[in-house]
Order: sequence, then structure tokens, then C-alpha cells
Amino acid sequence: MTKRHFLAALLIGALVGIVPYAAYGQAYSSNLIRIIVSSAPGGTTDQASRLLAQKLQATFGQPVVVENKTGASGYLATEYVAHQRADGYTLITVASSHSTNNALNPKYTVHPIKDFVPISLLTSISSSQYRPTRRRTAAMATLLQATKRLIR
Repeated sequence: MTKRHFLAALLIGALVGIVPYAAYGQAYSSNLIRIIVSSAPGGTTDQASRLLAQKLQATFGQPVVVENKTGASGYLATEYVAHQRADGYTLITVASSHSTNNALNPKYTVHPIKDFVPISLLTSISSSQYRPTRRRTAAMATLLQATKRLIR
């Protein structure tokens, strides 16, 4: 997928979530749009949000501000956004921890499905696991055996 196709898909995905607000008779972009990012500045989630903010600002001619609210694997940001007005002007960009936080900490009161409506998938990344080359564990089977010994 080229960068141009990616940007087009990103913008279309964001706009799909905004279209219902046209039914209110007022232009959607009449207020400041805020994108809250649940992770630290500079990472993939932050960069995708800033790219989206630039495109939304160019499309609507309104300011779009990106704010990073880090902590508790993104829960602080989701809790903050959940308590904002549900008018579509405060959006959140989250990482995968958004869907697992409640399972890991039952004390969390904000629910990722009940309290939020997904708009678009911004990125898709893969995670890999590596080991230092200075280790003597050359084969994956040996690495797994060593890991099992540590767990016991």
C-alpha cells in the first residue's frame, strides 16, 4: 500500500465516524477537534494521530490539537475521554492495551466496548521477539527449554 493510499484510507475512516454529525444541521468542524493519544509522544500511535490531525485540519479548516495523556497502559487517557462530552470533538487514539486493560484490572470503571465507538483502524503493526546474539542459545528449541526451566 502506498503512502497516498494509506493517507486516503486513514482520512476516509476518520470521516466515516464524523458523517452522522451532519444530521444535526450544524457543520461538524465548527469547534476545535482534540485527539487524545494514550501513549507517549514519538511512538507509532502518536505519529499516526499527528498525521491524521494534519489531514483533518486541512479538510475542515479548523484547528486539530493532539494531546498525549500517558499512564496506566493508556487507561488514564481513556478515562479522561470517557468523561468528555460525546459530541465527536474529543477523539482518542489507543494502542492494543485499550481492549485488555479491564481484563487485567477489574477496578477500572471505563469499558472499552460499552463506553467507546470505534471510528477507524489507523495502523497495523507487528511485534517480534529477539534475543541478543552474545547468548549461547542458538536454536529456538534450546531457548524454549531454557525458558521452561526458568518458569518452574
